[in-house]
Amino acid sequence: MTTLTASGFLTVGASHLEYRMIGPSPESGPTIVMLHEGLGSVGLWGDFPDRLQAATGAGVFVYSRAGYGNSTPVKLPRPL
Repeated sequence: MTTLTASGFLTVGASHLEYRMIGPSPESGPTIVMLHEGLGSVGLWGDFPDRLQAATGAGVFVYSRAGYGNSTPVKLPRPL
């Protein structure tokens, strides 16, 4: 299993995906994975992931899919 730093990039296939990991690691307990809508990214969540982690005590994993935030750009339009 990969130990995550507080923020960085994960390589998934040919993409480098931007992420933030807030709170305890997945090995230590439950982790909430936050999925953004079509125009979102890690940065657009603001302080909500931090507040969610503080309120629940669970780890919170936030990422930007390819083509969003600081993740690897993608060729548009995306195929259906």
